Amino acid sequence: MEYLNTVSMELASKCNLKCRMCSHPTNQRETGMMSMDHFKVIIQKLLKTKIRQLFLNMGEPFMNRSIFRMIAFAKRNGFSVFISTNGLLLTDDHIINIIKTGVDGFKFSIEGTTPAVYEGIRLGGKFDHLYKNVLRMKELRDKSGSRLPIRISTILMKGNENIVEFVKFWGPYCDEIEYTGVTNHIGLVDNREVALSEFWHHRKACPQVVPYKEVNVLYNGDMVICRVDFHGKCVLGNLVDREFDDIWNSERMTEIRRKAYAGDTQDLDPCSVCDIADYSSVLWKNMREEVSIVHDAVKNRMSDFLRQVTYSDGAGTPCIGCGQPAKITFAGICYSCLHKKAG
Repeated sequence: MEYLNTVSMELASKCNLKCRMCSHPTNQRETGMMSMDHFKVIIQKLLKTKIRQLFLNMGEPFMNRSIFRMIAFAKRNGFSVFISTNGLLLTDDHIINIIKTGVDGFKFSIEGTTPAVYEGIRLGGKFDHLYKNVLRMKELRDKSGSRLPIRISTILMKGNENIVEFVKFWGPYCDEIEYTGVTNHIGLVDNREVALSEFWHHRKACPQVVPYKEVNVLYNGDMVICRVDFHGKCVLGNLVDREFDDIWNSERMTEIRRKAYAGDTQDLDPCSVCDIADYSSVLWKNMREEVSIVHDAVKNRMSDFLRQVTYSDGAGTPCIGCGQPAKITFAGICYSCLHKKAG
């Protein structure tokens, strides 16, 4: 396990949304919630390895009412905990508990900057409710003095491809923004019609497997190789019943790794039918300090926007909106004024 450091956990195989680009709504697998007992067993088995990072995602983790007991148990055992959510189920009590339990990273998954775009992609979602939750998360985080990083992630597709507008709108409310292109979820959903041409292609060396930084565990303990394998198509073993090393070092897993390293995944199931996008690194990192563009596909679209970003030393540059000095401005406007404009 030279590179492996993260286990992605499905606390709930259910989701409160039916998103256009996601295969989860067509999932035929039995749905359920990870029990506290199973969670403890899995954590205890992971303690025998060097893995000390948990990523709570796949279904909607906040549908599991034991989530904070699970986070507290993991933290007591020395794990870092990261959460990915659509953000719609958050309450003030949830946010306070997220901060108190010492969650190490928090990510909202969002598409678009308007109700029409967002609700047209994330079916069942309410943009105004999500927007209030994002603002509330940042407000309570800042008020508490917590250093919890807030990240916003988006999937670019036809209809919400304006990454410049996305960064302008959501940037003031988070610390990092990242993006990916739309995929076909290992062949389980056809997103070709909504995919952007610069992202849609077949990769031989899948970032989900190489360099093996992460494995994925479904709510019942089944270990799968891919975080979009909502249907449990490629189960490697059950972590409740077996030791982690037994599964990780199994003949099947060893063969999968060998093929992935060689870029020879055409005959692997489900890799053979997967058109996976080029997963980018963070697009906009440490919003208050630096700009980092990492994907050629958006550099040209970002260039005009970046020319509007000004950094100032010393007392700062007066904002053209409120007149107050600011270390960083966008077209001469400070964060506070951008916040008011977005609101």
